[in-house]
Amino acid sequence: MSFFRALTLLWADYHLLKAGVYAWLAARLPLEQLLVARAAIGWATFLPLLAACLFAGPHLYRLFHRSGVTALVARWFPGDLQSPLVPRSDG
Repeated sequence: MSFFRALTLLWADYHLLKAGVYAWLAARLPLEQLLVARAAIGWATFLPLLAACLFAGPHLYRLFHRSGVTALVARWFPGDLQSPLVPRSDG
């Protein structure tokens, strides 16, 4: 479960960083150049991350475990986060 939490944090960090880059570019470029730069940066960064998640999932899983990312995420988010839409089988 902590692998999926780590993967979610990876995507959240990606979007947060990309938003910061877009804001920085917006303060420095005219609109026409900004739109071209955003399109180029967006696709050039999104597609490799998406491909890594879709096609290299087992490799990411091993990498996260070997590097201690999943253990760190498990410490940050302890416990079982049960979805409110899934009925509990508490008996």
